[in-house]
Amino acid sequence: MKLVQSLLISFILPNTILAEEQSSVVLDKNNYDSKIANGVWFIKYYAPWCKFSKRLAPTWTKFTEAQKELTADKKFNFGEVDCQANGDLCNKFKVDGYPTLFLQNKEGTIEEYMGGQSEEELSEYAKKEAQKAKNGETKPIETKPEVKEEAPKVEAVKEVEAPKVKVQADDYPYPSASGEVKELSKGDDFQKAVDTKATWIMKFYIPTCPHCQAMAPIYKALAENYKDKVNFGEINCQKNQDLCSEQGAKGVPYFKMFHKGNGGKDIIGETTRDKLKNLVQDYVT
Repeated sequence: MKLVQSLLISFILPNTILAEEQSSVVLDKNNYDSKIANGVWFIKYYAPWCKFSKRLAPTWTKFTEAQKELTADKKFNFGEVDCQANGDLCNKFKVDGYPTLFLQNKEGTIEEYMGGQSEEELSEYAKKEAQKAKNGETKPIETKPEVKEEAPKVEAVKEVEAPKVKVQADDYPYPSASGEVKELSKGDDFQKAVDTKATWIMKFYIPTCPHCQAMAPIYKALAENYKDKVNFGEINCQKNQDLCSEQGAKGVPYFKMFHKGNGGKDIIGETTRDKLKNLVQDYVT
């Protein structure tokens, strides 16, 4: 009997230690508050069935293990939440796209990570934020309205109601005659566009975002349909993080309308095919 007990202990103990020592702490509704009470956390919210979550999983494990030393003083930590098993917790933070990566602390979400998902890119971001946490320089919680990517079984997204703007054909001195979606970037490119008297619908996106990918052909079709009336632009937030942050694009895809240099109006929170089409139609009729 003692031999059996010894064998069981020898099998269970190493696995228990491994679970406790893994770099990315498994968080759930029972331990989330107690764990996140200390330090800054870089957390992956995912769904086991999501192909994009599956794609990130090995990279996340490799990345967090490689950067384990960043968590030594517990001022910076890695975590992960299974949204299928912890729906209420994920809804609390409006996690409606997978995977979502948040920088968080006990006060809430500091920011959403909107960069690339390679080991190198994740490591660069983590090192930067870990240093900030160590120096007590982590920025305050952001209070900008969140606009998130849609996913099944999550209904946290609320529609952002925007004022309708009635415009005439002569309001468009710079129409997108060919109906193409113009790729814009921070600097003269973007600023010149929004400062004109032309009307622009801007899409802020990330290439790897599944809902952004699904919306791409819809957005392109809208640009073609309204080529004599409205300019359509898009900003890659992976390449232009500062610009996207300045424009309030805390989640993607995110849409704004710029009319006669008005600084931009949020035009949508829920980005379904029909909803986007109807809102654009409201603006130009």
